[in-house]
Amino acid sequence: MIVENLPYKEYENLKLESHFFNSVNFINYNKHKCDEVQYLTFKDSKVRFGLVVGIKDGVVYAPFSAPFGGFSYSKNSTKHHIFSKAIKALKEYLLLNNFTNIRLSLPPSIYDKHNSSKIITALLMDEFLIDFVDINHSYDLRNFASDYIDKIEYSAKKALKISLSKSLKFTPCVTVEEKTIAYEIIKKNRFQRGFPLKLNLKDVLGTANLTESYFFILSKQDGEPIASAICYEVQNNIVQVIYWGGLAEYGEYKPINFLSFKLFEYFKDIGYQTVDIGPSSDRGVVNFGLSEFKESIGCDKHLKLHFNIKVN
Repeated sequence: MIVENLPYKEYENLKLESHFFNSVNFINYNKHKCDEVQYLTFKDSKVRFGLVVGIKDGVVYAPFSAPFGGFSYSKNSTKHHIFSKAIKALKEYLLLNNFTNIRLSLPPSIYDKHNSSKIITALLMDEFLIDFVDINHSYDLRNFASDYIDKIEYSAKKALKISLSKSLKFTPCVTVEEKTIAYEIIKKNRFQRGFPLKLNLKDVLGTANLTESYFFILSKQDGEPIASAICYEVQNNIVQVIYWGGLAEYGEYKPINFLSFKLFEYFKDIGYQTVDIGPSSDRGVVNFGLSEFKESIGCDKHLKLHFNIKVN
């Protein structure tokens, strides 16, 4: 098996199957964030895989500006030994081009049910080491029904009942002005909690134009906004919560319990199967409160593996 670096148009024409963060449009939008982008293909008798990487200061990243990257495929399911050949070919390519390090973050298994275990074992068999593991949560919308409140944990049930009693209003955003308000709520939420906000408004709106995107505002009965959510379609049946949050001064309204309930209801109604709520850890350090909250509202846990591979 050989690895080739293709021009992006040739790579795009292969129409490999993956997710939004591996799409040529997303990569091109963010290409200024690295020194060089390479569109790698893995080929024997035919093209088997693709891997888009960014080069920063001599280190290879996949992804270089996204929650996860990983491989793209010519078909959904590939035999295990083909993955092993691809990993060996990747090591040879990196050595040949004088790269000594690659950082590879794989998607949670919900995005790659056919191949996730194969690629992980192929990496480990070739002595690629896991750098850290994050916990990722998602909600299976096939479980969402009118009895949702009866299925969730007691703490979540109690909080949701409080929020349902407050006559809160859940509104999808249409205009740029409304989407800006949704972003500003998130920005204030992050400031109040002392957390960084990685994307500015321009990048949130610019990325939203590349895929199906959804912005929501949660407001009090008098119209005052108290929480919001920003979501992108990342795969045909999966939508990811990129940001959500409520204002600290309205904690008594339990806005995120209500917001999660309405998001599940909304995305179920328009045909999605899964809502990816995102990680509950940072570089392997678990936020137990966040993880337990996501479990309390009915989410499942998945592992997101990060490899930091020294090639020599």
